[in-house]
Amino acid sequence: MICAFLLAASLSPAECVSLPENRTGMVEVVATDPAGELLPDAKATLRGGQELVASMNKGRLRVPYGRYRLHVEEPGFKSKQIELAVFQPELTVRVELNIGGMSCPPDPSTISGRISGIPSGSEVWVKTVPLRGTGGVETRATSRGYFLLAGLEPTDYIVLVLVNDNVLAQRVVSTLRANQKVDFDLRSTPGLMRK
Repeated sequence: MICAFLLAASLSPAECVSLPENRTGMVEVVATDPAGELLPDAKATLRGGQELVASMNKGRLRVPYGRYRLHVEEPGFKSKQIELAVFQPELTVRVELNIGGMSCPPDPSTISGRISGIPSGSEVWVKTVPLRGTGGVETRATSRGYFLLAGLEPTDYIVLVLVNDNVLAQRVVSTLRANQKVDFDLRSTPGLMRK
């Protein structure tokens, strides 16, 4: 039994109002696009914990009082999840879905630069290893030390400089916001064996 206490100093616990434990609320989900236009065919799913409580395409739904996770989706739009607390007789939830199915992938990124202090006759490679995920590229530096790593996904990379299969320099580089220029000086690299 839920007991609601009125805020008054003169009330005793015996005077509290009892509410039934099986209270329910009517939930209505209104999905719109960014311009405020209704998306009448959007699908809403309500979960309590891991348990599916209800799924609805249109209309209203009666659920027991409690906390829920609401998931709203519509083809061509990014789905949205929100935490929802139902502790009232009626609740209208407005959810704005952003356009998602028609967006373009991000442009590929590049990392370029120059390596100075290359020992004569050495083959120098530059390689990227993403900090998260898979992928990366590698290329041989020119005889003057220039390199260009193109076609990279926008993320964070470890850039490795390899001479004769040994890693002689490394640096973390982010291509999340823009293409990057990175220079390396192998003259300051300890342990470099010169021919």
